Amino acid sequence: MNTASLLLSISSLVLLLPLVGCESKECTAMGCDQNARIDFTFTEPGAYVFEVAVDGAKATCRTTLPLPRGPSAPCDRGDVLLGLVGSELPADQQSISGLILLTTTAKAVAIRATRDGALIGEKTIELAYTVTPGPNGPDCEPKECRSARGTFP
Repeated sequence: MNTASLLLSISSLVLLLPLVGCESKECTAMGCDQNARIDFTFTEPGAYVFEVAVDGAKATCRTTLPLPRGPSAPCDRGDVLLGLVGSELPADQQSISGLILLTTTAKAVAIRATRDGALIGEKTIELAYTVTPGPNGPDCEPKECRSARGTFP
């Protein structure tokens, strides 16, 4: 095989390499927040109750600091998540930190929080969503990512 034929063969192979393995496109939601987050941190020991109303739909989350060891589901609805940080750490390194609401359409969230029965905060938060393109381009779902953020109290 002469040099010109060898170069032509290598060039053809190099041009075809990008086509190998491109039969299907993998789509993922990684990197795409589809929720509303309410930021806060509580570290004082005690029994906490968070009454949450997302567009009027009510949920209650209950926990204590120090946290019980291991995983727990402190909220009575699956679309409202309470952040519990450090259940395996010493008590002085544990915290309750925020709510995640699994919604991209809610307009408002009302929160009332108590510790040992005493009111520690009450607030209604109007949710404004940020919309960004989906993580995989226009040919994959999700086509857009919608997230909102607020602070409490």
